[in-house]
Amino acid sequence: MLAVVPANVDIATQEIIEMARELDSDGLRTLRIVTKPDLVDKGAEEKIIDIVEGKQESQELGWVVVRNLGQKDLQDSSKNRDIEEQILSHSPPWNRLSKDNFGIEALRARLQALLASNVRREFPSVRSEVSKRLKACKKALESMGEERESTEQQSKYLLEIVSKFKQITENALQTNYGSQDAFDDEPDLRLATVVANRNALFSDEISTRGHTFAFMSHNHDDDSDTPRSGKAVSPTSSVRAQTGHLDDDDDDEDERNSIPSRKVKSCSDIEDILHDCISKQSSKWPSLAEGYVCDIISMVHNFIKKALVVSCADRALSQTILLFLLDDLIEKYRQALSTTNFLLRIEREGTPMTQNHYLNSNLQKCRQERISSEATKSCFSVKYENGSAVGCVKLADLTQIHHTNNLQHTVEDIHDILKSYYKVARKRFIDNVCMQAADFYLVTGPEAPLNLFSPSWVYTLSPEQLENIAGEEASATLDVLLHEHIPPQNTY
Repeated sequence: MLAVVPANVDIATQEIIEMARELDSDGLRTLRIVTKPDLVDKGAEEKIIDIVEGKQESQELGWVVVRNLGQKDLQDSSKNRDIEEQILSHSPPWNRLSKDNFGIEALRARLQALLASNVRREFPSVRSEVSKRLKACKKALESMGEERESTEQQSKYLLEIVSKFKQITENALQTNYGSQDAFDDEPDLRLATVVANRNALFSDEISTRGHTFAFMSHNHDDDSDTPRSGKAVSPTSSVRAQTGHLDDDDDDEDERNSIPSRKVKSCSDIEDILHDCISKQSSKWPSLAEGYVCDIISMVHNFIKKALVVSCADRALSQTILLFLLDDLIEKYRQALSTTNFLLRIEREGTPMTQNHYLNSNLQKCRQERISSEATKSCFSVKYENGSAVGCVKLADLTQIHHTNNLQHTVEDIHDILKSYYKVARKRFIDNVCMQAADFYLVTGPEAPLNLFSPSWVYTLSPEQLENIAGEEASATLDVLLHEHIPPQNTY
């Protein structure tokens, strides 16, 4: 910094000097210059000389006195600036100043020395900064990829992105998360894991909260319909409460026995009752199933967005590709939801049907458990000579075991059929939704959204679409041309 002040004023109070002290307190970056020494009042020269020689204030770079021509001297062609300065330098008291502190030549030599010193001091850091910027420019140039002016170049560029995207997708579905750092940076890219977790949650939701009414429990039950929190289900939510209680103390047993014969006349009547009960029992399935499929859609869409960003290394380009894919993606998502609704209609509105042997097996267990429960009431213990004891029931008592009227028998039978069939239908529905609507149509199927961004998709693009997606911007094209045609500068 050059701090220039005239000699015919109070130098100490000049604003430029105060600013120099504030910004450069050590004086390492400020060279002070005094002009107009010929205009100093008689007797004030000593003060200027003391300042220049550093007797009043120590300054690292010091002072230089320069004598220039005034306005009047400039109009006189006979006046020469260098001669006038030399005459003043030999006149007392200015002749006491060192040659290094007086004259334009002293100022030139001082500036040259300062420039050389600064260059030597700052050149290593400048070279380091240039090298750093050069690496950044090369990296930015590499990220642009090859030239993308022609249709062939644009197709090739997109196919390279497709290849990277496919690699990320394969690693994500095969849980090969250690193959790329992106799986650590973006947890949403671990698609197989997040989908598996949501599948388990969906199964748990349907099993614990998917039913409208709670069934009567049996000892042979292999799973529970009650929520895992252990909260009791409302008594009015039981199937038996919806079917009706049996009053065993009614006097007219014949009338009770005749009621089922009027209400349930054939197997088709039981089938209708089963159909209505299943429809009511599964009334929560639609909301749970659609919520599950929508979550899978969200997971798949987030995966596609983030995988495109990783593959492109350019967020703007990834958003452009996603925009072109969006209509087809939405159609894929609608297809998954349509499949979900189709499965719901089959299970809730179709004919109750199954070939699963679990239905008959469970029915037999339910009936055998009731007989065993009644037999236990008439059971007595018999001890053998060896000291062992067994429970026995008299043969005459077996004919009276589990003697029920027609209404109670029908209610219990329908309850057991409904419970057994509901479990079969529930497990079948969970598997079908997970396998068909979610896995096949959204994750791993040949027509899944993850397979939409493919080489065949690139080949279907028109030249205009290729230009809109993969064409270089004007500024990027100019940068490439400058890089190619401007020769590199030598670095010392």
